[in-house]
Amino acid sequence: MLHTEKHLHRAIDGTLVVGESQIRIDEVVAAFREGKSIGKVRERYPSLKENELRAAIDYATYDPDDVMPNYQVASSYWRYHEL
Repeated sequence: MLHTEKHLHRAIDGTLVVGESQIRIDEVVAAFREGKSIGKVRERYPSLKENELRAAIDYATYDPDDVMPNYQVASSYWRYHEL
C-alpha cells in the first residue's frame, strides 16, 4: 500500500496536486522524467518538501494513468524552461 495520501490531494477541479501547494503532480513528474534532480525541482518549487516529491514519484509509478492526462503540457514546459 502506498502512503502518499498525506502528501497528495485533489484540487477542486479534480487535478492531483502535491503537498499543500496547488502544484500539479504531472509538473513534478515531468521534471523528473526530464532528468531534473530533487534539488532542481525544489529550486523551482521551494514550497515542496523532499518527502512530498518522493510521494509524487511513488504515486506516478503506482498509477501512471492518473498522472498522464496533463503530462505532455508539463513535459514541454520543462524542456523549454531550464532552471
